[in-house]
Amino acid sequence: MTRIDERGSDENTPMDTVVTKKNNGRVTVKELNRLISDVQEYPLQAESNWYVVSNAWWSKVLEAAKQGYVEDIPSINNASISCKSGDAYFLRSNLAESIDFHLLPEPVFNRLKEVYGLDLADRDYICRKVVSKNGKPVVEVYPRVVMVYLARDNTRCCELRLTGSDTLIDLRDRALKSLGLSSVPPDRLRFYIAHGDKYELIDISQQNIDSYFDTAQKVYVDVCNSDDRWFINNDKQSTSRADYAANSMSSSYS
Repeated sequence: MTRIDERGSDENTPMDTVVTKKNNGRVTVKELNRLISDVQEYPLQAESNWYVVSNAWWSKVLEAAKQGYVEDIPSINNASISCKSGDAYFLRSNLAESIDFHLLPEPVFNRLKEVYGLDLADRDYICRKVVSKNGKPVVEVYPRVVMVYLARDNTRCCELRLTGSDTLIDLRDRALKSLGLSSVPPDRLRFYIAHGDKYELIDISQQNIDSYFDTAQKVYVDVCNSDDRWFINNDKQSTSRADYAANSMSSSYS
């Protein structure tokens, strides 16, 4: 499969160089308590990095600070909040902050990683960006990612991360560039969202991507061929936004 990755999916972040075992550094109880306080007080700044850690591991940190036994803290372990697909680890869906996971600012995470290491680098290093939503900075734990496929050849695809300022036209242009379709006339292109075995025609003129895209979505680009035939047609049960909404009021997808 030809996959063009823009980065920024919910895939746990791979590291080229990482401490995977405890080193000789140590934290004192005083420093550990300061690091814990920093988690609550550290400001959210746009584009800064925060890190996801499991509640199972963070609870051990809090308990060690309370008891005064900092040497009892194990390596950072996110097994309880991660799942593996193929060769990559991903953050499990529908996790709740403070119940399933906690967010650590970069300086705090780096210090704890330096001292305690990571149990498994590809799984336990989960970096997320601070983005602006409704004018406020938030950590985007589940980045919105769209997989765009060429309808006639699903081996040609690209992965696009949606930002708060993106419009459907922005998404279209980035997808066409990644798939090498920028030269195709607009009237020879159609875009669909896949809902199981049904396809919903996207109205590119709509500005608000929130009306179309959830956490993860599959989009298909259909190119009209030289015989003026589309690959996706009525036989493939294409539907409109209104039809889909009417038929799936109680359904959800991700």
